[in-house]
Amino acid sequence: MKIPKVNQEEIKSINKDIKKIPCFGIAFENETIRIKKSDRPIIKIVDERGPCENVLKVNDLVLEVKGKKIKNIKNFFDVQKKIKPDELVIVRIKRNRQELNRAIRVISLKEFNNPKQNHRVRLGIEIE
Repeated sequence: MKIPKVNQEEIKSINKDIKKIPCFGIAFENETIRIKKSDRPIIKIVDERGPCENVLKVNDLVLEVKGKKIKNIKNFFDVQKKIKPDELVIVRIKRNRQELNRAIRVISLKEFNNPKQNHRVRLGIEIE
């Protein structure tokens, strides 16, 4: 089996595209199966590499993104496509019968796939 050669220009264009794709780092219930118009945008996964970690929670219902009402999962992705990476976005959610606004700085898909390393250093110093 012959493996096709990959053009360097193609790789550069793919990387540029990945830099332009916005990412919240969340997943919905029926996202991997066929999305229906009746599917409510209830968060089922919050990835620790994404900007929504410690901001949004599992079972939050997304009501609005950037002032646009979100009726279903497909509608969420339509709004997400218009957002640019590094943009500050207000997300309105419903959690435990409360409606809350949360500010999220959206990252690019490239940044999501290659997160910056967070190094925590423990010095082991005791002070008396």
